[in-house]
Amino acid sequence: MSKTKALLRSMWELARFHTMESFLESFPAITGVDLAMRKTKPEMSPIQLISLIFGNWFCMTLIHGFMCTWNDIIDHPIDAQVERTKYRPLPSGRISRPAAYLWCLTELLITASSTYYFLGREALLVSLPIYTISMVYPFAKFTVAWPQFVLSPCVAWPTFVGWTSVVKSANWEEIRECVPLFMAHAVWTIYYDTAYGFQDIVGDKKAGVKSLALYLGPQLKQFMTLLSVVTVSLFSTMAYKADSSLMF
Repeated sequence: MSKTKALLRSMWELARFHTMESFLESFPAITGVDLAMRKTKPEMSPIQLISLIFGNWFCMTLIHGFMCTWNDIIDHPIDAQVERTKYRPLPSGRISRPAAYLWCLTELLITASSTYYFLGREALLVSLPIYTISMVYPFAKFTVAWPQFVLSPCVAWPTFVGWTSVVKSANWEEIRECVPLFMAHAVWTIYYDTAYGFQDIVGDKKAGVKSLALYLGPQLKQFMTLLSVVTVSLFSTMAYKADSSLMF
């Protein structure tokens, strides 16, 4: 493989474009679109709707790529100590830190531009907290016992972006309609990220990384059960408010 292809491959992997992870960011946005369509019933052709769903998927995939690249830059020293992550582009030496920083900045510019182009100015403004929270999250893993509570609003925030892309307004009086949906995605994020982090308990403890799995210890199963009940309850509340079908 040539150096150029190797570099491009490393950039692709930094953004996690080689996995399905980005759906965790785009799914809240698409459900936000669904809720807004049900609540406001705008006049929209099938082509316009498909374009809107594609735009939300595409832009949130890019945002997720930026988040992952930034996270890997900050976690570089830690990833090198954990068996599951030591083969990632940065700890394995397949890409340099300066190149990773440049790629991260490029992703930021492309993402913001794409959001403005596909979803509109209001959606771009509403998406700004995602960038802020995502840049704080990697540091939270070393400073707070429950870093998942920092990650969860970042992953769930696209709910508001999806809503705004339909109503074309950043008015809080309208956006708050999808707060239950946002909370459902936030709690669900805490659930699956805690389960995901369970596999890294040994490495995290050695590296000094904090997580709910480490913090809760023997009480982890009970807490996960509680999260499950809360998540289903919040999704059900949203479905009821939107007059969705029982299947949903």
